[in-house]
Amino acid sequence: MGVTLREAAERWGVSINSVRRWVKSGKLIAKIREGNYGQEYVIEEAEIERYEQKNAHRITSVPPVEYRPIPRPHLKVVAENLQYLMKYSPKGFVLTDENHEIVDVNQVFVKMCGYTRGQLIGHKPKMLASLDHLNEMQYPLMHQMLDQQGFWEGRFINRRPNGKIWYAHSIITMIRIGKQTVGYWAIVSAEDPVHTGL
Repeated sequence: MGVTLREAAERWGVSINSVRRWVKSGKLIAKIREGNYGQEYVIEEAEIERYEQKNAHRITSVPPVEYRPIPRPHLKVVAENLQYLMKYSPKGFVLTDENHEIVDVNQVFVKMCGYTRGQLIGHKPKMLASLDHLNEMQYPLMHQMLDQQGFWEGRFINRRPNGKIWYAHSIITMIRIGKQTVGYWAIVSAEDPVHTGL
């Protein structure tokens, strides 16, 4: 199955960009496979072991083999600390876990999308998307940018429960605790389709 660049970076305590540079320079051998969000590099376990043996002096913080995900309450703490901003901002806010499942939203976002908070929590924001090819083209790029830079900005075409289309300008950032990604934070503005050119 192999190890993704993100997993290798977390394992070695380095940035994803460092691992990508090693692959591009030939210091680390990786294959390209079709992932959930488009093409991605994958490193075979034997190659990981070879690299670790050869570069043990460079790898300063290899975490234990046992992977322990940071519990979801950490995201609740993030949401609680941002309650004032979420409550009084004119922007919509969406907080997701590391699997992109919605953990919390503010009332502005609820009004924007037409779903209740209870209908949104536990689902992926993709549930809002209209069946538009532009959205499908955005997802791989969005995930690639989040993996590489921890940030993405763009526009989605969404559909409310009543069938009405709305446009969402979104700024999404990665939430990290130490070297581990624990979730994503999105700031969303509804846009008038006449002014977006869509």
